[in-house]
Amino acid sequence: MANFWVKRNHTLGLLQMRKNAFNWAVYAESEFSMNCIYEEGELEDLVIFSKPGAKGRLMISSNLLELHILLGVLLTPFKVSIENEIVKNLDLILIG
Repeated sequence: MANFWVKRNHTLGLLQMRKNAFNWAVYAESEFSMNCIYEEGELEDLVIFSKPGAKGRLMISSNLLELHILLGVLLTPFKVSIENEIVKNLDLILIG
């Protein structure tokens, strides 16, 4: 099994990041068949996502984005390419 974390600071504020993270969750559900649960909070939001072989969480606040993913054994050999694709998608969240 493989883990990876991504942490990024941003200046978009919680409301804009909330919109961007929600759109990312919709995209992950449609493009990657992820099961996403969006939990909106007062100071931060959390997207919990999973599919067979992968699970994780995306946390956003007014100035921080944190992503943690755990890949199962079958996806571990593809860790680098999966991580690169996810980081590219996270960059899109940060620009809206």
